[in-house]
Amino acid sequence: MLPIVKWAGGKRRLVNNIKALFPEKFNNYYEPFVGGGALFFNLKPNNATIVDLNDQLINFYEQVRDNPIDLLESSDTFENTAETYTKIRSWDREAIEHTDLEWAARFLYLNKTAYSGMWRVNKNNQMNVPFAGYKLARLEQKTEKYSTKIELLEASELLKRTNIYCASYESIIPNENDLVYLDPPYASTWTGYTKERFNSFSQEQLADFCFDLDAKGVYFILSNNHTTNILEYYEGMNIVSVKSGQSISGRHDKGEKRNKVLEVLITNIY
Repeated sequence: MLPIVKWAGGKRRLVNNIKALFPEKFNNYYEPFVGGGALFFNLKPNNATIVDLNDQLINFYEQVRDNPIDLLESSDTFENTAETYTKIRSWDREAIEHTDLEWAARFLYLNKTAYSGMWRVNKNNQMNVPFAGYKLARLEQKTEKYSTKIELLEASELLKRTNIYCASYESIIPNENDLVYLDPPYASTWTGYTKERFNSFSQEQLADFCFDLDAKGVYFILSNNHTTNILEYYEGMNIVSVKSGQSISGRHDKGEKRNKVLEVLITNIY
């Protein structure tokens, strides 16, 4: 199963590399920093918890769980024009109340019409990505840009058996033999997914958290940039270097080569 939204730094191309590091058996699955949830949707686990600090993203997943068809039909009412896009994007700058379903429809619409499918906010938590002008298909038609009813219904069933929280990664409480996959904002890169920025100190704190998981007998796998600091933070862990083509939009011109970025998968599984 593929992710239902695009997300900067999504792990669609690394899913098999990550799964190759899995233990033979594990109990519950946790994915803080869930973002687009490429690994989560690929696994379709029965006992999962997904977490993210992005309140708009989490509300979207909750509405997919509870109201998938109403969500898609509501989002479909927004016209694919720069004028409409600017108007809908401005909701977070206005003192006008909207329902959770309306916010989720806005999220889906902006995700599919924003430049490169990017979700970026400023320090006031206002979405500020410009309009892209993609040609969108509607409801029943299958394209890379818009989810179909079938896809949202499948995602809804998965999310019905999933714990969903808007919170920090530190809020999760896994037990021995559970598996945690962490995909934080990468070191030395853009981190505008939420108004809270993930800096070098945040990276150090996350490393401490992972060592605590290891001490409790919890399996973890973490992805990040291949940098000197990251390698130092996780010294003693199993570190696997991988190359991944970075793309948000998922599109490139014929003959154009995606840039290959050296990344690391870090785990206490050997």
